[in-house]
Amino acid sequence: MLSETEASILRKCGNKQRDCVVAWCGGVMEEMARSGLVAPCFTYAPMIAGLRGITAKHHDGFVRNSKWSRF
Repeated sequence: MLSETEASILRKCGNKQRDCVVAWCGGVMEEMARSGLVAPCFTYAPMIAGLRGITAKHHDGFVRNSKWSRF
């Protein structure tokens, strides 16, 4: 669930909404690590980069396999 502020920000991101959400997740993970809510790690950046890559591949596969797209 998004707050009105978060939804407003995402609407402005256009086709970069996925990247924005993944970046937010990374920030939340860092905050949770600093607060001791999750096990500390050297950095969560590689995991966030991996997540961004996986979601991009998933999106690209969806777009290419869409019955509405013609290549």
